[in-house]
Amino acid sequence: MGALIVTCPNTQKKFSTGVQIDADSFLLVEFNALVVAYCPHCEQKHSWRYRDAKYVDVIAPEDWWKTDGRRDAGRA
Repeated sequence: MGALIVTCPNTQKKFSTGVQIDADSFLLVEFNALVVAYCPHCEQKHSWRYRDAKYVDVIAPEDWWKTDGRRDAGRA
């Protein structure tokens, strides 16, 4: 299972959207669908579209964030 990352428009830093998906399913999603994700870098919510996201196989546990902006120390 991979994850989707996007780039913060304010800081230009990448962050996880919190969406976990496999590569095959990612190719089947509606690429114009609008989604909102919390950005841990600027502490704001950003709207993004699936076409703007990048699929990655692995995100290091220290890079995961809960949707309220706190690091998720419970992930392994």
